[in-house]
Amino acid sequence: MAGFGLEIYNLLPNEAYMLVHLIALVVGVLLAMKAGEMKKGAWSMLFWFYAISELGHLLSHLGILVLPFSHLVQEVLLLIGFILIWQDMKK
Repeated sequence: MAGFGLEIYNLLPNEAYMLVHLIALVVGVLLAMKAGEMKKGAWSMLFWFYAISELGHLLSHLGILVLPFSHLVQEVLLLIGFILIWQDMKK
C-alpha cells in the first residue's frame, strides 16, 4: 500500500509541479527584493534562501539538478533562512 497522497502525486504531470515551483520562485525573489528595499536584511536573506531552494526544486523537476541529497540541501537552505530570522528577532 502506497503512502497517503502518492497516488495523486503520480497522476499530476511534471509540468504542474514545475509551474508551482516557478510561481514560488518568482514570489520568493519579489519578496526578497521588497524586504531589501525596506532594509529588512534578515527577511531579505530568508526569501533569497527560499528562492534558491525553489530554484533547486525546479531544476530537479527539469532533470538539470541531479545531486545526491538535493532535497536535503534545499531544506537546509530554508532552515538557514529561518535561523537568520530567529537571530534577528532576538535583537
